[in-house]
Amino acid sequence: MMLLDLGPLPPMRHTDEPPIGPIALSLSGGGFRAAGFHLGVLTALQRVNLLSQVRVLSTASGGSLVGARWLLGLARDEPFEETHYELSRYLLEAQPLRQAVRRAAKERITLTQGFAEVLEDSLFDDSRFSSATLREILESRTHIEEGSFNATVGRTGQPFRFTFSRGNSARIGNQNRHLPRKVAQHLRMSDIVAASAAFPGAFEPMVMPNDFTFPDAELAGAAVEEFTGGAQGLVDGGVYDNQSISAMLLAAKRFDNSPSPENIDLFLVSDAERKLEAPVARIPRKKRRWIPMLRIWHLSVLSWLAVLGAGASIYLIWQKVLAERAIHDFRWPNDAIAFGVPIVVAVVLILVILYARLVLAKTMRPIKAHVGNKAWRSIKRLRVRDAVEAIQTRATTLEGVAAYAFPQRVRSLVYQSVWGNSLLKGRRVACHVYELLGDSFKHVDGLYDPKPSLLQCIKRASRLPTGLELSAPDELDDLQVTGQATAIANLIEFLEGTHGRVRSKWPLEVLELDGLLREDWEAINAGGKPLRPRGAETGRR
Repeated sequence: MMLLDLGPLPPMRHTDEPPIGPIALSLSGGGFRAAGFHLGVLTALQRVNLLSQVRVLSTASGGSLVGARWLLGLARDEPFEETHYELSRYLLEAQPLRQAVRRAAKERITLTQGFAEVLEDSLFDDSRFSSATLREILESRTHIEEGSFNATVGRTGQPFRFTFSRGNSARIGNQNRHLPRKVAQHLRMSDIVAASAAFPGAFEPMVMPNDFTFPDAELAGAAVEEFTGGAQGLVDGGVYDNQSISAMLLAAKRFDNSPSPENIDLFLVSDAERKLEAPVARIPRKKRRWIPMLRIWHLSVLSWLAVLGAGASIYLIWQKVLAERAIHDFRWPNDAIAFGVPIVVAVVLILVILYARLVLAKTMRPIKAHVGNKAWRSIKRLRVRDAVEAIQTRATTLEGVAAYAFPQRVRSLVYQSVWGNSLLKGRRVACHVYELLGDSFKHVDGLYDPKPSLLQCIKRASRLPTGLELSAPDELDDLQVTGQATAIANLIEFLEGTHGRVRSKWPLEVLELDGLLREDWEAINAGGKPLRPRGAETGRR
């Protein structure tokens, strides 16, 4: 059989352009779970020389912990290795919520302010520099040119963005309420991160500008005077957009100076939000034989009987005291304690029951007026077990809507702003904390399946709760491994989607990047341990 002579293969193309141009990066919320995952994503980018290509940065909540510390390190010419070490040490050793509780109680400040002070003394503490402020970020000339740390106005749900920008068009705040740059530049980074991570229910709103610390009283007064719209309570940025995608798009447009950013090669979303499980539709009823016939109106009768019994006890004990005194057999202080304690307990019981009835009556008065007397009498005849199960079902439904349905809906709308934009097709990547547990990358050429040890790391990482504490060093390892592996897999898929699956046609610099990514994938897949940062970066272009 004759073989055709096709001649020599065409030489590899080499250009002076980087394999991936400007990158827009968003870091989602999710407490320390998010912070550890994002640290892994950043390390994966740094190891293949892509971290210096990040031009836009947007963060919320737990992502702001990592993003703010990394950006501050860049502004101070700190090598990424040192930033990685400081963040790892903080995530392993810090117990900010416990420390914030003690700080708030001691100094009589809010828990959110206590959290800011703890951040100031730990994550942002560096004896070589003065207190870290937004001014360092605004005046630095790092490769990150646009971005914001994001919070939410608690009462209106509007975004509040602590923006850093090369130009002066971006407001620090929002369209309705903002702080002039000349004043905002003195905001402490610890206060900004605390506002961005002030999860409702766990933390109080961080009131802008009253709860923020300024260098002197004059600047604090200027902030109050020049903050338009009056003081506003800021809560977790994840309330408005937990993935920080909307702020990333706005920053990318500022970087591009156009309505639709075209100079950004890659929009990378680092998303540590857990995959939520839908709650059960309804709690099944359980048979409780020990209270078969107890009804709601019985509870009212029992409470009055308890008051009557406590009152009778007080009367009988007092009669005993009078009898003891009549025969001069009352001995002080033994008898005073013996008779006084039961009387005090009975009085407290009566007061508690009466107060509970008063509060319950005030709470139920609007309901009673709404349903009418007949329906109210029917409610009072309900069995207690049926009423408890009805309340549990409603509470579960409310929790399902607030913790599952609503966040899922908001998340889908946020992602739609990027994945629904045809102009950004082929330039968007989302790294999900649970992504490698599925078959998302089966089609990627040469990407070996995750080994069981790697899958176990990812499972453990994706199940970690949202909180401000890690219980063991292994949890940080799992989070970093998951972030690194997920970023590597997504980047290899991105290269194939951009340049095709025929690698012989790829430019040389893209092939080199692909080789580095595959080398790291094999190392992390074989070892199941996080990879260390490679070399050091100066943070300058």
